[in-house]
Amino acid sequence: MNRPRAKHKDKPAGQNRAILVVEDDVGLNLLIRRRLEREGYQADGAGDGAAALEWVADNQDGPPPLLLLDYLLPDGSCDGLIERMRERRHHAEFIIMTGQGNEKVAVEMLKLGARDYLTKEADFLDLLPEVVGETFRRIETEERLERVERELRTSEERFRQLAENFRDALVIFDYSSGETQYLNPAAERLFGRNNRELAGLNPTTIIGELIHPHDRDRLTEEFGEAKRRREAENWKGTFKTTFRMVHPEQGERCILQLSYPHRGIADKLGLHYHIFRDITEQRRAEERIAERLRYEEAVAFCSRLLAEEESLERALQRLLGRLLELVEVDRGVIYSLGDRTGGVEVLAHLDSRHPDSAAPSPTKLNDELTAELEKGRPTLARSGLLEGRNPGEIAGKNPDDPEDGVVLLLPVFSQRRLWGCIVLDPGRSRRWADEDLRLLQTVAEMLGSSLERRQNRLAILESKRRWEATFDTVPDLIFLIDGAGLIYRVNRALCERLGVEYHQLIGRHYGEVLYGDAPPESCPVARMLREGREWMAEIELFGGQFLVSSSPMHADGESAGGVTVARDITELKQAQRLIAESEIQYRELSAQLEGVLNAITDRLTYYDKRGNPVWANRAAGKAGVRAGTVIARALSSGRLEYEQLRRQDPDSNEEHFFDIIAYPIHAGPDENPRLTGVIELVRDVTDRELRQELRQRQAIIEQIEQIFSTIRHEMGNTLNTLKASLTALSRNIERLSPERRAFYLKLALDTFQVAERLLTSLREYQRLEQLTPRLVVMDEFLEQKGALFRETARGHGIEVLVATGAPGALIRIDNDALFRVLINIFDNALNACKSVDDPRIVLASRLSGRHAIINLIDNGPGIPEDVLAHAFTPLFTTRPEGSGLGLAIVQKLMQQMEGRVQLASVPGAGTTVTLILPLAE
Repeated sequence: MNRPRAKHKDKPAGQNRAILVVEDDVGLNLLIRRRLEREGYQADGAGDGAAALEWVADNQDGPPPLLLLDYLLPDGSCDGLIERMRERRHHAEFIIMTGQGNEKVAVEMLKLGARDYLTKEADFLDLLPEVVGETFRRIETEERLERVERELRTSEERFRQLAENFRDALVIFDYSSGETQYLNPAAERLFGRNNRELAGLNPTTIIGELIHPHDRDRLTEEFGEAKRRREAENWKGTFKTTFRMVHPEQGERCILQLSYPHRGIADKLGLHYHIFRDITEQRRAEERIAERLRYEEAVAFCSRLLAEEESLERALQRLLGRLLELVEVDRGVIYSLGDRTGGVEVLAHLDSRHPDSAAPSPTKLNDELTAELEKGRPTLARSGLLEGRNPGEIAGKNPDDPEDGVVLLLPVFSQRRLWGCIVLDPGRSRRWADEDLRLLQTVAEMLGSSLERRQNRLAILESKRRWEATFDTVPDLIFLIDGAGLIYRVNRALCERLGVEYHQLIGRHYGEVLYGDAPPESCPVARMLREGREWMAEIELFGGQFLVSSSPMHADGESAGGVTVARDITELKQAQRLIAESEIQYRELSAQLEGVLNAITDRLTYYDKRGNPVWANRAAGKAGVRAGTVIARALSSGRLEYEQLRRQDPDSNEEHFFDIIAYPIHAGPDENPRLTGVIELVRDVTDRELRQELRQRQAIIEQIEQIFSTIRHEMGNTLNTLKASLTALSRNIERLSPERRAFYLKLALDTFQVAERLLTSLREYQRLEQLTPRLVVMDEFLEQKGALFRETARGHGIEVLVATGAPGALIRIDNDALFRVLINIFDNALNACKSVDDPRIVLASRLSGRHAIINLIDNGPGIPEDVLAHAFTPLFTTRPEGSGLGLAIVQKLMQQMEGRVQLASVPGAGTTVTLILPLAE
């Protein structure tokens, strides 16, 4: 519905929003966009619903775009486009434009969600900018209201979630009423009462009964001072204090209180926020940390001592002295279990009361005491253990017996075994603190790890000795080189091969030893040193053939030379040559037989005695006809079997009739032959010529109907555009500037050229001349034309690949006609690849049964499914400069050459055009 123009001098709304004009009339589409651009808008154009749908999908990141939507579109009505957008969850605002509208249509479109409704009348282009601006102003107003409401809801929900999930107790107190307004769940847990019981109480009342008696007087004084300062001095600071609280279930707790006043209008005290934080565990952790710090230096000392001291005995003696000093013990001994039978060795001994006393020497631990130590826990025993008596005689007695003192045994463990124990004698009765036990256990674990590392070093030395013995028994030639290529280790086999002593090879360059001179570039050792990775090659050395493998070695992240292994494969290569010669003779015989079978036009397939297909000739290929039960019958009876089948060709969708004959194959003596398999022969006996002629006649009738329909639509659009241009020119010719008059005249001429181009394409489609077929080698033809396509595509930055796969295949075609077919297909592929990264077009050939297949593949954006269905329809095109007859001409030329064309495409993955031509007999 058109309306009088309103006068707005302000900047139009929505100038940063995307606009799409959906109008199949090219000239009118251009006029609308130019009118909008003069008002400061940026608009794109689309000629049908498919293009509009793709544009909307690409413009979903920002604010919803606006569509100026023609009511009638070439591929459907506007309500169908709106429905498809909603199915794909694409959001866009739209205004309906129509040249044949009425009030009923307007009401339907507004119900569908249209922002406005315009009739294409004389003042249509003048009213359009104001309607678009008014629409954008309404949209922006609605978006601002929605944004404000959303922010308010988000703010309220954020505060609620924050308070509910706040780990500290939160109490909101109204200073004017003297009552509590809100307590979060953490406050209920802290005070041991629910919200209904605490609501309305003063915070001082809430915590008054829970405060520890020793802190009540101090807190009363602090609360009173804070209240006086807020009321008298207008103090706005934060009140902070700590106190102890006696929880009814959890006992004594330490609480940190923070209070924040909030002043409202006229700086009057309003809400008061109280936060109560349970810092009991924090205080306990601080105490534990302080206690732990006393031992950190001791543990660090023990760690450095065990790592840096070369003599284990001296390190253990110093370690024992430090332990006695830390835990205030007079005597101590470190024992090592020599074996699992209980033998004991004294590693360190220290007695501060008697420095010159001899070390105790127990000889055996009984099973009971060993079992206690293996539990990994400190164990109490009699102090007689340090007096030279057998530990087994004193373990298990009452440690509280006053007859003798009590000592502490700490097991020395590693990850794999129990190494021994540390015995500490305090000289008096004492209770061992948990902190002391943790420190002592840590030191015992460190000692166990040190003893295990010592044993590992001894094991490594033994492994090295065994490795050197193995190294010299390997029959392969092995040598190690440094980064400069100098040999520093060889095995016995290399010395014996060269007839020299070990010391005569050490320090020499490997090239001199292997080649007598500098190594060649292909030498695997040289390549390993140069590139820093493993190399393997077969080379001639010492009068024989060797497989040489060279691998790099690294130390501290840097190259440190490598190891090379050379295996003599002279005899192996001789055996391989004999086998290769036999295989060549076998392949020659097989190729001759296969050539004969492939020359047969009938389809041949060989099945083994289990019914599995083993081999098929070229005529059968992958599209061989399954013989049903005829193979099973031949395998069961051992006689020739016959069957006739009717199948539908998957390529042409035609019905074919086949004669199937199964020939059983026997081997062995004539009197007792053995069935080894079945040969299946499939012969096509279908008269296809008559069926093909009938289909061509029907296709011609359908194409004529489609051509008339398309011409009627395209000529109508052309006349509408011409009429609008000449009308605007005739009504305003005196007021228009020379540039504007030239613009309207050019638009009229361009419209005439569109009609002229359409008529020229129709004449070309109608005037396809009589073809002159002749025999052509298909692969040579494709390589020649592919070179021309490659030069054309290079100027557009597109790569063209030619992959021929049908050597010697002959086809009967018209050279010019097939070249025109390829040019039309290549032109479409070239335009499709211009909008993708790494564009590529492939021209390939292959054989399928009695047909030659030509594929032209591109990696362009592909063709939508709704466009693909009309690809061969005459005059149907999605390109503004296209005629819509390219693929129609391709189809017609292929039919004249007794061939077919197929089109397959996946959106986003490219398009494949397949040309199918019969092989020449």
